[in-house]
Amino acid sequence: MGEKRFAASTVSHIDPSFVTVQSAGVDGATGACVGDSGGPLLAGDSGGGYQVAGFLSRGSADCRGSDIYVSGVAAWLQSVGAL
Repeated sequence: MGEKRFAASTVSHIDPSFVTVQSAGVDGATGACVGDSGGPLLAGDSGGGYQVAGFLSRGSADCRGSDIYVSGVAAWLQSVGAL
């Protein structure tokens, strides 16, 4: 408990509302799965940290396919004091 786990993914499509990523699938690494909905998509920032770039809308059933994240919510999160 308390250990953060993540898998590197490649962005395959971006539009104003959604970001689609493809799991890297290297060394058994997997992407998001069904049931992970609401989990964050993190993107590296210029300071060496990470920022929330979206929230999982649909994970692939096999945990290795494409995952779709809702994006464009950062301004809203800031407006409600969540960021």
